[in-house]
Parts: sequence; structure tokens; C-alpha cells
Amino acid sequence: MTRPADLAVVGGGVLGVSLALRARSLYPSWSITVVDQQPLGRGATGHSLAVVAPSGHTPYVRALATRSAELYRSPPWRDAVRPRRALLVAPQGSEALLGEQLTTAVAPATPAGLEHLGTAYESLFIAPTESVYAVENGFLQVDPVILSALLTPSRVEVVDDFTVVHCRRSGLHWDLTSDCARVLRAERVALCTGPWGDPESIADGVPWGGPPGSTKRVAALHVPRPGAADDDPLLVFPQDNLLLSPGERRVAVSFLRTGTRSAPLPVRSAAEWSSFGADVPFGADDLVEGRAALAVRCPEMAGQAVSGQAFWDTYLPGSEPRVERAPGSLPPLVRISGAAGSGVRLAPALADEALARLFSR
Repeated sequence: MTRPADLAVVGGGVLGVSLALRARSLYPSWSITVVDQQPLGRGATGHSLAVVAPSGHTPYVRALATRSAELYRSPPWRDAVRPRRALLVAPQGSEALLGEQLTTAVAPATPAGLEHLGTAYESLFIAPTESVYAVENGFLQVDPVILSALLTPSRVEVVDDFTVVHCRRSGLHWDLTSDCARVLRAERVALCTGPWGDPESIADGVPWGGPPGSTKRVAALHVPRPGAADDDPLLVFPQDNLLLSPGERRVAVSFLRTGTRSAPLPVRSAAEWSSFGADVPFGADDLVEGRAALAVRCPEMAGQAVSGQAFWDTYLPGSEPRVERAPGSLPPLVRISGAAGSGVRLAPALADEALARLFSR
């Protein structure tokens, strides 16, 4: 039988890829395999705006955000990220509150920054009781395609048509069995499955410590803007859960979408992925909610929005991500569960924590 992999990562989104990259950095002699039921980065990660905000609503999340920012600026991640300036609209006198929530400096916007807003967003509404604050250093944007491509020079094996349906202990190893009866044996396993559930045998047989999460609809509008450019600052409305991300000739608008599922998405075979897109199109309801959210701040832009992107992501009670090790000593198995869109923002730090848990008892 082929020698077991030192580490098998189940899930090829930003969490799984980051875990594999971090493991390669810390343990260069390991054999590492990443498996997914679809091409890497095609799930929640690929439907995200992939903006890394230097923020956190609890001390634990802020610590993760700080650590992730450090790692994103280091090899190999730095090849897949770029810095973004940002303007935040918040109530006057919010410097102290923003300072508590952000992990980087914030200051009142300069006249040049305010002038840019006036020309880029003609109908922008800012209340007389609000101010605009600038964050020059701290926001980042990740390119999921480039990030996934970093696995090749890192000598990480990728199997992107491997739907794990069973994960069972076999002596001092784990046997991962696919829907096509292929078996991957590994000494250590990390589950990074995002909005999809655990493999059947894990879901039924491992008493994880935390309560189960749910999956929540995430969506973004695409608004044509001929004058928009990649280096324009992000525009963030923290109290409205609204983020405008300019790109070349368009602006992507992330908004708070209603709708949850009480259970994870069903695991699918590789063959089913050709039709899976029909399950999560950007539909009429997404467009209506997105336009309504954007109209509060930019009514003219809201009327121009005709398309977008949507998917599902994991949300946990308390909105804090969770890294757990399966009860028992050997062989080690860990699970990373994101929360409130924390996958891209906190992935490198969560990968660090998961690797530490693999060696804890």
C-alpha cells in the first residue's frame, strides 16, 4: 500500500489551502494532500469578495485578525494579496469605538478623500451626524486563484474530484473514502469543509465540543461604473453591513443577505458539480435585497445593479470561528469552522491554530 500522507486536508477553499501552505512552511518534509469535491476555490471562497478587514468583534477574533495580517504579508501568501485603502462612514466621534474594533490606525478622511467620494459616488448619502474615516494600511484583498496556484510550487498534492463520504480510523491512520471508492490514508486529517457537512462517519461518530452551525446566504451586487479602478479605496458602512469594492469599470457591493439553512449543504459527487450552479444562482430575491440595501446610501447606483454573485457560507453561534480536535489521542483529526464570513479574513491564523491542535492532547 502507498505510504500514508503525513497530512490530508479535506476542503480546497481558503482555509484548506492556507492550512496546506502553513504546514508546508512549518514541516517541509511532510507529504501533504488537499482533496475537494470540485476545483479549488470554487465554493464559498470563490464567491466571496475576498476582502481582509483588520477587525474583530471580540478579543479572540481581533488577535486572529492581527496574526492573519502578519502571515498574509509573508511568503507564500503575499504573492496572492494586495493592499487596499479604505474609507469608513460612521457616526461622528467614533474614533475610539473604531479603534477598539480595528487592529490598525484610523483617522478622519482628508479633503482629497472626501472629494473622491463626491466624484465616484454621485448620489452618496452621508448623514450630517456621520463622519468619514480613512484606513490607509490594514485592508487587504486576496486573489483565490493565485492563492490556490501556490500549492503547486509548494509540492502539495491536489485531488479536486475527491468527494469524501467516509473518514474512519484504521489503526494509527485515517482512511478517507471517496464516492468512487478511492481511499486516501493519512496520519493526520484536517477538515476545512466550509458550508458542507463533515463526512458521514465523522458527523455521526465524533462528539465535537461546540454547538452546530448553520449556513447563511452571502451575496454581492455587481454595478457597472466606467470610472471605477482597482486602486480606488474600499467604501465601508459598518453599521449597515455594506461594503463597496471598486474594480476595473465596476463596483462589487457586499450586503447583509437574509436567509439561513439549519443544516450544512449536502456533500456532492464530482459528477454533480456540473449542475450544482443551478442551486445557487444570483436570483431575483438577491437583487431586490441588494438594491434595497444599496439604495439607503447610493440610490442611483442601486438602480444600475442588474447582476451579482451568491452562495452559502458557515455561521456559528456567537460568530466566532472554532478550531477543534476530535476527542481521543491518536490518530489526530482537527476541524476548522468559520463564522460570519471569517474564512478569508482569518484563514492563516486559523491554519496556525489547527496545526497546533494536531499535536495537542
